[in-house]
Formats: sequence, structure tokens, C-alpha cells
Amino acid sequence: MSLLKWMIKEEWRMHSSMFGSLKFSLFPLVILLISIPMMIAFNSFGFSMNEIQFGMHYLMLFFGLNVGVIGFVSRSSMRNLMGEKNLIIFSSRLLPVSKPYILANFIVKDFLFYFGFFIFPVILSNFFVTSATNTVFLGISYLLSFGLGLAFTFVISVVYSRFSKYVFIPLAGVGIYVLYTLEMGLRQLNLGYLYYLNRSIPILLFNIFVILVLLLIGGFSYGFQRDTKDEWKSDRYSKISERFSELNSKNLLDLHRSSGGFGKILVSYIVLGAVFWFIVDVFPPARIFLDAKLLAFSTFLGISSLSVYNWLNRYDRNESYYILPLAEKDVLKNKIKSFYILISPLLIIAIILAFLLFGGSTLELVHSFLIAFFTATYILAITVKLTGMEPNIKLLDTSILAKFFLLAFLILEPFLVGALLFSGNVLIVSGVFIILYLISGFVSYRLLFRTVQ
Repeated sequence: MSLLKWMIKEEWRMHSSMFGSLKFSLFPLVILLISIPMMIAFNSFGFSMNEIQFGMHYLMLFFGLNVGVIGFVSRSSMRNLMGEKNLIIFSSRLLPVSKPYILANFIVKDFLFYFGFFIFPVILSNFFVTSATNTVFLGISYLLSFGLGLAFTFVISVVYSRFSKYVFIPLAGVGIYVLYTLEMGLRQLNLGYLYYLNRSIPILLFNIFVILVLLLIGGFSYGFQRDTKDEWKSDRYSKISERFSELNSKNLLDLHRSSGGFGKILVSYIVLGAVFWFIVDVFPPARIFLDAKLLAFSTFLGISSLSVYNWLNRYDRNESYYILPLAEKDVLKNKIKSFYILISPLLIIAIILAFLLFGGSTLELVHSFLIAFFTATYILAITVKLTGMEPNIKLLDTSILAKFFLLAFLILEPFLVGALLFSGNVLIVSGVFIILYLISGFVSYRLLFRTVQ
């Protein structure tokens, strides 16, 4: 327990040192204030409690799937690829503590952190739409859904890092296709929601059993030997720098050398795409987008590209460049260029696949490319403006997070409304989209230009 205690203190110190203990501690309050009106709105629109909780449990599962990338992060931390952040998880090289024990504590620490700062406020918001007893059961079932998502992606990230990606990617594609073909597959697999519906001890125990088995599989597949094979690999930097600038090459190489390499971004996009696909098909409030899947997906895809910028800024810090004859704006400018180098092919491939899957007109396809690009650019611009090169830390600042949600909503809502109205008013909505492209593009350019000049 002492190691877990120190890891929790490390997490608190790392975040509170950025913007103060008070502001960091108020972060759950922001989540609560966002969750309460959302719950009340769903209830007021006539959705049943089961329908609301069906969506909330999948939100928890989705959140767990995103958090499960600790399989990538922990491997990079253990190998000291996190810039100047030498976390306790790296102490296995110095202290008489086993690596599996440190990894287990690292996972528990992240679980407790995300529970306290994200999940618990959402649980409390249920008091406004249901009874106290139901809220207690919901707290348990939310944790089960979150834990299942975390454990599942943890296994995926470990397997991807340890074994051939050329085997993993086809298997992942086949798995997603099979689950979609079965239709009811993902509904049945959310064991936390099944526990909410039945509230039986056997289902609770089965949930815990499945989560523990997945974590054990990931732990045994993790591979704890000290890996020094990178020392003997070819000079990748010279090859990359033939096409890109020195800083761009450094950004791409950092990402490539970290656990999972560029594959972690691909895994993120696969997970996000699968979640969108499923939610629009079966989540009642999201069914309004059934006839606008392609355009809605493009908006979702552009916003989700924020994760790429987060990855680009995970492996170094501003201070690491101070000893070099570089201005901070030059470093930031190259981070932005690296962002576009990575997302451009991914957006194109993802939208083409979505077009083949969802169908649609040629005009919809064109708008989908433009929506994804301008949405991604706008999200990048407000993130750079609010957080600079520290999005992973500063987005946990309550005031910054509130501003981010408000600014993101300004572009999200018009594009989603336009997607809903597109089929019945093609020319009018196309004109509205063009105006939105111009406005969002101009705002994004001004924000980015002022930041890097």
C-alpha cells in the first residue's frame, strides 16, 4: 500500500504544481456541473431510465477504453521515454521492487484517479433523476463498465506492443466486423449494464472475474525484460529528416520510439470509430443521426483528432528545449506541422471507409472531408491557445476545461445540426457549411497565427 500511496501523491503533486491544489481539486466539480443538466435533459425529453443508463454505461465503457492506453503509457514510463518525467514506475531499476508489483500499483493508481475525478461526479449526478439506492447500484455498475473498458484496451495495447502489428490489425478489423454483424454483440458484452439491469451477485462476480482475467492476460503478456534492441537499429532520424524538418523528425521519432509507436494512434481511431458506429445505431438519443451518419462521423472524427496532439506532447516538455537556440514558437509551430502530417492520411482513410460503410452522395463525401479537416483544425487551435504544448496537464485545470468545452461546443453544434438537416435541404445546408468553413478557418488561423508569431 505504501507504493500506491506514493504514486497517488506523485499524481497529485504533478498536476497541482501546474495550476495549484485548489483549482485541481475543483476539477470534479466541473464534471458534476456538466453531468447534472445532461441527466436532467435526457429525463425531460422523455427517455426512460433504462435508456438513459444504457447510454451512460456505454459512456463509461468508452471512457475505460480510452484510459486503457495506460498499456502504452506505462511501458514508455518504465523505459523512461517520458521526457523529464521520471515517474515512480521507473524505480524498478533502482529499488528492490518487482516490475509486476509496480505495474499493478500503477494501474490501480490510474483507476482511483479517474474514478475520483471523472466517474464519481457522474455517479452523483444521478441523484437528480433517481433514488439514492439506485445511485449506489449505478456507482457499482459504472465502475464495472469502466473497468471492463480499461482492462480490454490494456490487453490490446500490450498485445499490440509485444506482438506483430501485422497480425493484430487484421484480427482487430475482423473482430469489429463480426461484432457489428451480430448487432447485439456489444450490448451483451457490456457486463456493467447487465449488472444494472439484474443486480445479481453472480453477474457482479462474473464482471469482476472477467476484468481480473483480462488484466492478468495483459500483465503476463507485458514483458518486463530490459529492452535494449533499439540501440542496434538503423538510423531512422536521418531517413525521416530527408522528408521533414529536424523538429518534425524529432516529434515523429519520439512517437515512433514510444510503446506502440504510431500504432497507438491507429488503435485510438479504431476504438473511437467503433464506439461512434455502435452508439448511433443503438443509443436512443443518438439515433437522430441515423440518416446523417457520414457527416456526424466526420465531426466526431475531427474533434477526436485532439488525441493526436496529446500524444505529440506526451514525451517531452517545454524546458527540454531551453538549452537549444530555439524559440518556443518554433517548437510549437513544428508540433502543429507534425499534427497535420499524422492526421491527414488518417482522416482521409477513415472517411473513405465510413463512406463505403454508411453510404451517401458524392457531395456528402466532399463535405465530410472538409468538416473533418476544419473541425480538427479548430479543436487544435483552441487547444494550442488554451494549453500550448501541455494539453495533457492543462486540460485538467477547471477553468481551462470549462473554456475548452464552451469553445468546442460553438463548432460542434452547428455542424451536427447541419448534418441532421442536410438530406432535406442540400443546397441551403451546403451554403451554411461553406460559411462555417470560412468562420472556423478564419478563427483557427487567427488563434494559431497569434500563438506562433
